[in-house]
Amino acid sequence: MQDVIIIGGGVIGCAIARELSRYKLDVLLLEAHCDVGRGTSGANSGIVHAGYDPKPGTFKARFNVKGNLMYDRLAKELDFGFSRCGAYVIAFNDEDMKTIDDLLERARINGVKGCYKMTREEILEREPNVNPDIKGGMFHDSGVCLSYEVVIAFAENAMQNGVSILVDNEVTAIKQLPDQTFEVTTGKGTYHGKYVINCAGLFADKISEMAGAEVIKQQPRRGDYFIYDKKHKGFVNGVIFPCPGPMGKGVLVIPMPEGNTVIGPSSTDTDLRDSNYTLQEDLDFVWNNATHCCPNLPRTDVIASFMGLRAEGVDYHDFYIKASDKVKGFVNLSCIASPGLTSAPAIAEYVAEEILRDQLGLQLVPNPDFDPIRKGIQHYFDRDWKEREALISKDPHYGRIVCRCETVTEGEIVDAIRRVPGKVTLGSIKYRTRAGMGRCQGGFCTCRIMDIIHRETGMPKEEITTRGYDSYIVAGRIKQFSAQGVSDNDTEC
Repeated sequence: MQDVIIIGGGVIGCAIARELSRYKLDVLLLEAHCDVGRGTSGANSGIVHAGYDPKPGTFKARFNVKGNLMYDRLAKELDFGFSRCGAYVIAFNDEDMKTIDDLLERARINGVKGCYKMTREEILEREPNVNPDIKGGMFHDSGVCLSYEVVIAFAENAMQNGVSILVDNEVTAIKQLPDQTFEVTTGKGTYHGKYVINCAGLFADKISEMAGAEVIKQQPRRGDYFIYDKKHKGFVNGVIFPCPGPMGKGVLVIPMPEGNTVIGPSSTDTDLRDSNYTLQEDLDFVWNNATHCCPNLPRTDVIASFMGLRAEGVDYHDFYIKASDKVKGFVNLSCIASPGLTSAPAIAEYVAEEILRDQLGLQLVPNPDFDPIRKGIQHYFDRDWKEREALISKDPHYGRIVCRCETVTEGEIVDAIRRVPGKVTLGSIKYRTRAGMGRCQGGFCTCRIMDIIHRETGMPKEEITTRGYDSYIVAGRIKQFSAQGVSDNDTEC
């Protein structure tokens, strides 16, 4: 019997798991995908927003402002990349400048520090690649992180402190028993808990209905992005925002902590909940809007595009965070789109202290063994030569480069394999080490990574996937197909 079962291993679920590991509780997190952070949390802008945009008095405003202030400490404790680079909202006309004034007033009401108006000349001095036709704008104290790295860091620290995380466990049924405990069934087993926290992201509405709790209306919204090669590092120094509109904050130009420049997202409602393909019309929208803000964006050196989905509320324009009135002990967190990543650590504190403890009566006894420190994988690329020598002396695997584009060593890949909570995939290695994220997008290192996975886990190469399910890399050995009468030159092989 678990004290708490969390459904969903995105940034909200993993942040709550880590927060609850501060206490003497048996906590289980169930994730449908093959790894944590594979939904909304793994494909977004990575912006740690300042909090000037949300409507005052909402959960979005409250948790955005508080969460932003927590990220510097969390980055040190959990050893993930975070750049407090700041950001600019740029205005092109008098109407935009009026919006800037409104945003500054909203920032003041929300208690945001570090926001101020800037002239055209001041912005162009700091950001020479911004469109010179701007009239002015504002600066705000935002930051940028790698969202999937944040999720992994929360999850690993939670596991260090006793939380169990089971991936490939899609919830298929939830039943409240006569003693008011819960029976949660997945494709792999049945689990029992005193409380259930629904953090299922795009499927949170389905999980709520499955439990007999509230009907929550969510609308999936897609966003497409481009990623530039690191050779354009420094194209912008801070994040470039246009003035926000009814569909979101607009298309951004983002300097990522690891050196890539990212532009996006688009913002289009969709009926899809579990998809990752891009659309040409959405990518064209991204390009046209990004080049309006930064006309000098290069037309070459885009190394990848990707798409992410987020759950927007229908007729409910705030985070939905509430203990169910219909099913005692069941807690819903849904409609958590932007600024959900920023808000996650503040939401986690709220759920633990104000919902589970104050509203539902769960005893929160501090765990004396709780350790807030998580050490990430030691990346060869960002070490000096003395540190590299020490790594190689300790483990010769660090002396062999596997991914040349991102300078990822065999030592990092072996370390990543040992950290994956479930079956190892190419994606789980990619998001922990960046192997395959560079200019060739895994064209040269994929086979070598598969060799290492096979050696370290014993998994046949035919079973290795990119992201679980049926995303297999190879179908078998060429001799096997030849024996079945298929030519070595047959394209089907």
